[in-house]
Amino acid sequence: MQLPPSDRHALEEQVKAAWVVKRENTGSGFFTDLNLEDRQMDPISSDVASYWVNSRIEDVDDAIGFILWLDEAGYMRMLEGYSQALTNSESLDWTAVPFEITFPVAADKQS
Repeated sequence: MQLPPSDRHALEEQVKAAWVVKRENTGSGFFTDLNLEDRQMDPISSDVASYWVNSRIEDVDDAIGFILWLDEAGYMRMLEGYSQALTNSESLDWTAVPFEITFPVAADKQS
């Protein structure tokens, strides 16, 4: 299940307007705090927490999962990346790691 067109558009607009406030490498992934000064754009109304997005790093499938956290008004506040296939990510520079999104899946479709 993909985001409906209105939420896809809202997400794209928010991504364009967001900037990074803080990054934290947790050793098992990362947290990236985001800020959106301009709140004139549309909020995201879908429950994005019900979507799982995985990615590949080099030859490691499903190496990282991502969760986009929204505030109560529907605006991005944090991107969380969590290691699924790596035992320790402390040495990774998450700002420079090339990755490929492999497949977004709605959580209710997971088995």
